[in-house]
Amino acid sequence: MLDIKFVKDNLEAVRANIKNRFMQADPDLAVKLYDERNQILQVLEEKRKRRNEVAEAMKGKMEPEKRNTLIEEGKALKDAIAQLEAQLAEQEASYMAELRKIPNMAHPDAPVGKEDKDNLEVKRIGTVPSFDFEPKDHVTLGSELDIIDFDTAARVTGAKFYYLKNEGVILELALVRYA
Repeated sequence: MLDIKFVKDNLEAVRANIKNRFMQADPDLAVKLYDERNQILQVLEEKRKRRNEVAEAMKGKMEPEKRNTLIEEGKALKDAIAQLEAQLAEQEASYMAELRKIPNMAHPDAPVGKEDKDNLEVKRIGTVPSFDFEPKDHVTLGSELDIIDFDTAARVTGAKFYYLKNEGVILELALVRYA
C-alpha cells in the first residue's frame, strides 16, 4: 500500500500508474478523505484539550453556579468527543478503503499492457524443452503415482488443498532434510 503523503505529493504519477495498470482507483478521493479525516482529528483534539482544561478548573474551590456551568460544559464536551470519535473511525475506514485500491507504483521501464503478449521478453536463459509426448501436470502425476490425495483433503479442508501420502511424504521429508 502506498503512503498517503506519497500519493499527495505525486498525484499525477499515481493517476498515470493506475491508468497504465488498467485498474479502478481514485487517488483524488483518497486524498480528499484523508484531508477530511485530518480536519475531524484536529477538531477532536481541540475538544479533548478543552475537556482537560474544564477538568483542571473543577479541581479548585469555586461558586456552585460556576461549578454547574463547568459540569454542563464537561458533559457536552464528552458527548461531542464521543460523536467525533465515531465520525473519525468511519472516516478513517473510508480513507483506508480508498487507499488500498491504489496499486503500487510500477517500475518506469515496465511495459504497459493488459495481456501476456504485451510483455517484453528481456532475456531467455537456456532452451525451451520439446517432448515427443504431452507433458502431464502435477495434479495428474500425483494422482497416477498415488502420492497426492486431493479428494480426502477437499472433504476435510475445502477445495485446492492436498495431502501427501506414500512416497510423496518420504520425498518431502527428504527435501526438507536436504535443504
